[in-house]
Amino acid sequence: MDRNIVAQWVTLALFGLIFLASGVWIVLMATHVFMAAAGMLFVGAGLWLLTLPLTDGDRKRIVGGVLALSFITFLGVFLTWVALTGRTGRGFAFVLGLAFDAIALVAWPVMLFSLWRQLTGSRKAAAP
Repeated sequence: MDRNIVAQWVTLALFGLIFLASGVWIVLMATHVFMAAAGMLFVGAGLWLLTLPLTDGDRKRIVGGVLALSFITFLGVFLTWVALTGRTGRGFAFVLGLAFDAIALVAWPVMLFSLWRQLTGSRKAAAP
């Protein structure tokens, strides 16, 4: 593998991780919907930088999966927040929030493990 390609990928990964970490921090610290949206912009920028070295097809799958999981996670956190701080209708929001939180807790590790296997090349060949 060419050293320049590795150096370029490492540089993009470092910048991507900075944006990703900043976005996650903002989302975690957000108590207002606008702050959460700003945090998701940083998450998106970090994800985009991390996926630049990949092919277009891989990038579309990864970005699509992360955006879908980010939306599910946001819904779960938002509905849990509504259930814990809202004055009416707590039961339904709480059940929906728990459902979305459970989906996110299972789906994120599965997606990250799949991404890790894709990047390291440890994925088995597909059957014909």
